[in-house]
Amino acid sequence: HLAIEENASLIGVDGLNTLKKTKNLQIQRNPNLLSVDGFNGLEDAAHLYFNNNDKLIRIDFGSLFSVSNAMVFAENAQLSDVKGFEGVDEVGGFLNIKGNHALKDLGFLSNLTHVTGFVFIEENDGLESVNGLEQLQSVGEYIYVDGNNALLDVGGLKSLETVGADFSVGHNGELQSLDGLESLESVGGFVRVAFN
Repeated sequence: HLAIEENASLIGVDGLNTLKKTKNLQIQRNPNLLSVDGFNGLEDAAHLYFNNNDKLIRIDFGSLFSVSNAMVFAENAQLSDVKGFEGVDEVGGFLNIKGNHALKDLGFLSNLTHVTGFVFIEENDGLESVNGLEQLQSVGEYIYVDGNNALLDVGGLKSLETVGADFSVGHNGELQSLDGLESLESVGGFVRVAFN
């Protein structure tokens, strides 16, 4: 377990490049942290949490390819540059991307094909597209794409075939099109498109 949290003066994390595996990596509540690029050797993690880092702009991982439980990017208001997750093709638990207002798309997830749990893409005010999820084929539980005020379309979900539970697209004030859902074959719960 590795936690980097509540460090008032910390501006960068760049000294852990030899770490290859960890069960939990939590980087959260570091109010002046600008960048995380010190995990270039990390290949395998069970849980990754990047939460409430008010000034965090950049996350750059080098060789990550396995996330067995959770990947969370939440309430990092300035986060705009995320790299090094392109090797991850499956998240074994859940994916939560919430409150990252400077994030424009999800290009850093370009090889993700399966999420066994749920997917939340919520309240990212600058998110214009879900591009980056073009390879995503299945979500084991539910997927919510809600409250993304700049989102124009869901074209990045063009390969999504199955959702195990509910599928919600709501409260995305600029949403113009549902093009991109042509591959969807099965939803285990409800489908809700509302208040867009």
